[in-house]
Amino acid sequence: MPTQKDVELNVDGSCHLGPPPTISIPNQPGPVLIVWTIVGAEFDPDRGIDITSDPDGAISESHLIDAHHWSVLDTNDGSNTQVIAITYNINYLCEENGKLVQRTDPTIDNQPPTG
Repeated sequence: MPTQKDVELNVDGSCHLGPPPTISIPNQPGPVLIVWTIVGAEFDPDRGIDITSDPDGAISESHLIDAHHWSVLDTNDGSNTQVIAITYNINYLCEENGKLVQRTDPTIDNQPPTG
């Protein structure tokens, strides 16, 4: 069973998403399930979390759980020798006006081994 990392995204009444946190995945053998919860909006059902760069092919699954939850599986096999930044877009529908909004700056950092 994968380790789970939960990330909360908050959208304000004006449809603005504050800066999402950088997600640091510890270098470990075994996958990590990242689950985003969005509050104040709904994920775009087709591209809620859209991986834009995955240099080491770590993301093996990405899917909508429901309108407010999206998950990806990061295989993070413990072999990186440096931080591997995976970039993605957050695509959401604002509950206020149904507008599709995209946030393009978040990252997932797969960490190198320690020691």
